[in-house]
Amino acid sequence: MSDLSTAVKDAGLHFGVYHSLFEWFNPYYLKDQANNFTTNDFTKIKTRPELEELVNTYKPDLIWSDGNAGPAQYWESQQFILNSSKIIFGAIKLQ
Repeated sequence: MSDLSTAVKDAGLHFGVYHSLFEWFNPYYLKDQANNFTTNDFTKIKTRPELEELVNTYKPDLIWSDGNAGPAQYWESQQFILNSSKIIFGAIKLQ
């Protein structure tokens, strides 16, 4: 993805990536879901580190993430957006 990011940016275009929030059968997600999203192991162990790697390594201008389960606090989306650089996020749950 590094070569693609470089080529897109060198062409003067905005670089965007898709990140799937869900792994429906991931044991951490299933545990959090069973706990009515009062725990967020899936977010802390899998989703957040992946998003941080995408942002810090490839520096996209846009991240498209889909999903609509659990409250915004579960996904830590507001904290991540506020602490990230000038990135546009699409279709993530903020409220």
